[in-house]
Amino acid sequence: MLLCSVTTLVCSAYGGHLFDSTLSGWEVAQLTVAQAFLLLVACGLGETAAEEMETTDVPVPPTRQRIVWVHIILGLIAAGSWFSRSNVWHIDYLKNYGFNLASYVLLAMLPYVTSAVLSWRIVAANCWRQFAYIGILTAGTALAVVNNSAIWVLQPGVLGVCLVLMVQFIGFVLAAEWTVEGSGG
Repeated sequence: MLLCSVTTLVCSAYGGHLFDSTLSGWEVAQLTVAQAFLLLVACGLGETAAEEMETTDVPVPPTRQRIVWVHIILGLIAAGSWFSRSNVWHIDYLKNYGFNLASYVLLAMLPYVTSAVLSWRIVAANCWRQFAYIGILTAGTALAVVNNSAIWVLQPGVLGVCLVLMVQFIGFVLAAEWTVEGSGG
């Protein structure tokens, strides 16, 4: 997901949609180097995560699968909320801003993928922290839906999207760590 998001953002910048200006050759070269660096970092993080993966004989608790499904469903709702805007359904909008829409949809899924990976270690069968965690995910989804569907926009444009993503990342990651910390009881 991180690789797709970085590539989508860079392609949007190449097309002049992200910064609303045409890039010079030097700016394209800098952007390409930055993209290559971010892709290498993402691959390194994936490699590190794969090395740290441990297999155990402990059976998979049923709550783990439920929490993963909650992430998938809420992430799809947050990403799909971009399609509730009326201007998205016009062909001219899609021709001019299709890359932007694709990048916003992919970015909307990123906090859910990250928190799903972090919360994968939750093993407690019936813990109230898991319900609080799901509540925090739902509140973050409500914030994203309200902003993405333009019911109430925190800040117009890319800044608003980044603000929502930052709030979601911080909230979801802290909640996932808090839930994992309390998974023993």
